[in-house]
Amino acid sequence: ECIWREHEATQRQRCELTDELSAKINALNDAVQASSLWSNGALRKLVLHEAIPRTLQDELGLDTIVQRVPTNYIKSLFGSHIASRYVYERGLRASAFEFYEFMAARYDTAAADAAAAADA
Repeated sequence: ECIWREHEATQRQRCELTDELSAKINALNDAVQASSLWSNGALRKLVLHEAIPRTLQDELGLDTIVQRVPTNYIKSLFGSHIASRYVYERGLRASAFEFYEFMAARYDTAAADAAAAADA
């Protein structure tokens, strides 16, 4: 869908857009992994909950998966999930401020989930 939207807007070839999309996701993934986003436990849990298949979570539980899989793999999954969701949702021409808005919504959801869990 992202490639389709970009092609319609720019008339660039889809193969060029695919390469650009991949490069943008990879660069953002690296930036996310190097950032302090990982240190926010509520955000980390929200993103991993979204990224890890539901059937696997139902079978083992999110905490067990995180304990069993090496941290560098989990961190990579965290970064790639954020990066790919952002780029696919906002497109190739999205700004840094749009990333802020994208993450602010994630922070709000993570905080609400953490508060609900504390009340339970």
